Amino acid sequence: MVSEEIASVRQVTNRLFSALHRRDPSAIAACYDRAGVFTTPILCDVPAQHLERLWTLFFSRTQDSILTYRIVDAGLVSARVEGRVSYVLLASGRQVSCPFDSLLHVRDRLIQHHVDSFDPWGWAQMAYGTKGLMLGWSNTWQRRLSKDLRTSLSLPKGSHHDDGSLA
Repeated sequence: MVSEEIASVRQVTNRLFSALHRRDPSAIAACYDRAGVFTTPILCDVPAQHLERLWTLFFSRTQDSILTYRIVDAGLVSARVEGRVSYVLLASGRQVSCPFDSLLHVRDRLIQHHVDSFDPWGWAQMAYGTKGLMLGWSNTWQRRLSKDLRTSLSLPKGSHHDDGSLA
């Protein structure tokens, strides 16, 4: 029984990252429970019902993407993944190569909560060059970027931590 649960957590994790690798927004969204949430340093919390739109937008603004990942740990209800995503951001024409860590909480073979961690300043430097280098560290700039992206997706304003950083 325990090994079956661990295998199911690994299965949903592989299904998610395979769909990300294939750039398939519907398959990505299908990995999440309806009440699920995806959290990133830039966008904060994105409810599962908006994930297909989020990934459609992301894929329309990037090209030449490469995703590598490995499941570092999988348990009865969670998995931790380390990886790297590389792509060209079409708006700037710049190559982005960003390491990330993901923590997935799974129940009933669906993702309940998925938290991605990466360095927003490092990402901003690659994505926006000098502007990202000069402003990417700023919580104000990160909140503005979050607001702009959330507006593009028609999402409500994201929540921020008490320390001023993004969720």
